[in-house]
Amino acid sequence: MKKKEYKTDEKKKYLFFLGHPAHYHLFKNIIQALSEKKYKIYVVIKSKDILE
Repeated sequence: MKKKEYKTDEKKKYLFFLGHPAHYHLFKNIIQALSEKKYKIYVVIKSKDILE
């Protein structure tokens, strides 16, 4: 199976689902690091009072 080769301007995309307030603390550093590297980041939250 061949590996997909990415163009230099094509970045990977990441989706994070935060279903519990603890997930925010778990993923906040990696989300920040990836966004600083200009990766496309999508964050979806489950409606909870502390996450909104």
